[in-house]
Amino acid sequence: MITLIVSTLLSSLSFLSNLENEMIVYNDLSISEAKLASTQNEKNILVIYSAEWCLPCQLLDDKVLSNEGVTKILANDFVTIKADYDNIENQEWFIGYSVKRLPTMSVVNNLGSELDRFEGSADYSEFKNWLLKHVKQKRKTLRVVSAQFSSPPIVKVPTEKTLNKSKFSVIQFGAFSNENNAKVHQEKVQSILNRSIDIHIGDNGLFKVLLIEELDDSQLESITRKAKESKLNYFIKY
Repeated sequence: MITLIVSTLLSSLSFLSNLENEMIVYNDLSISEAKLASTQNEKNILVIYSAEWCLPCQLLDDKVLSNEGVTKILANDFVTIKADYDNIENQEWFIGYSVKRLPTMSVVNNLGSELDRFEGSADYSEFKNWLLKHVKQKRKTLRVVSAQFSSPPIVKVPTEKTLNKSKFSVIQFGAFSNENNAKVHQEKVQSILNRSIDIHIGDNGLFKVLLIEELDDSQLESITRKAKESKLNYFIKY
């Protein structure tokens, strides 16, 4: 009996560990924000067009996107966005890129140009090979790009000012529909950066993992350097 209980506990812990390792960090960004995040992270954008009622989309999630080999590529090599057809805030993606079929996967560069598109269902190997073709080679030099635009209620109205020394900064490290996934990622980011990380609920109900702090240029550079070294996707919102 004791052996059975221990075995069950170990299996449960292993299952939870696998869930954490396979968790995909999607970014809650508009087209203009995604282009800036692509520049900041030196990665192409992968947009996954989906809907809760779409059975092929659910099969893609279960059979392909949840595979560890794919999740690692999505986490390390792309700014990954899931555009939900029923979310009005995501409609600019569907309209802007004339997406008419679900599921659709689209690779976009930092200028907003669509590089390639994959429509319909796919098996693991086929989709992974397609992704690898569009992994962007990063530059060796570190570059920090500033961004300022509105994203109520957290950030301010956009201005033309560049990064000023000793200013209030908001850096987003992902957005989640599930609060527990947001908390797991929050702890991960905190351990890497050794800084306090907050979770804020956006107007669309997503749990956003944010660093909100007064930072000067050198501190901001240090944070973005650590994020890149740890392959954390980030987006400087303000």
